[in-house]
Amino acid sequence: MGYGFYLGQVVSVSSDKDNRLGVRVLPQMEGIPDSKCPAWPSFFRDELYTGHRGDFVWVICDDEFSLGYVFGLANYNTYSDVGEFEKSFDGINLSIPSDLRKKMSESMISIEGVTLSLDNVKVTYWDDNCIHYIERSTGGQIIAYKSGSLYVFRQDECIIKIGKSILRLDANSLSGVSKTINMQGDYIGLGNSESLGHVLVTNGSSSLGAYPSKTVHA
Repeated sequence: MGYGFYLGQVVSVSSDKDNRLGVRVLPQMEGIPDSKCPAWPSFFRDELYTGHRGDFVWVICDDEFSLGYVFGLANYNTYSDVGEFEKSFDGINLSIPSDLRKKMSESMISIEGVTLSLDNVKVTYWDDNCIHYIERSTGGQIIAYKSGSLYVFRQDECIIKIGKSILRLDANSLSGVSKTINMQGDYIGLGNSESLGHVLVTNGSSSLGAYPSKTVHA
């Protein structure tokens, strides 16, 4: 029995009780009703693609199409009939959009004054509005959105930027910038004094009638 590597199209998606995908192997199964197409599981045990009808995927199966596995999504270039690699005839991005790359660099510049580069990286996911990748030089993971939201996780720092709110954590500091900052807890300590006292609070702009806070200490 031989096996082959084929292009397929998803005709039915996984369910709660069955994670397999219904797949039409192309062009061998063209014209076959969706209900007659085989359902195959993911090739890798620790990965799962739940599917979307119409998506193109790579599959491996036997010569009789009775036993097969789904590798994952096929690149848009696989079924594009154009020679360029920027956009297909129907406007699908065949490469990472330049405006997405520009926006993620602008977001990082606004935080650290440096650009985010796609040199020497492994992209694990991308679409028109988002990109996930691993920096091979640092092992850091980056998630960037066209909206300007940014998530950076490296060995020595963690940065989260959503809109104008920025949270940054490294070995020596934790800093945050936002229009509104709320902290709630049964005990909130400010500073590193060994003998923290209660912070005085008031109900207005005057110090008259000040009373000690039950939860905030400094």
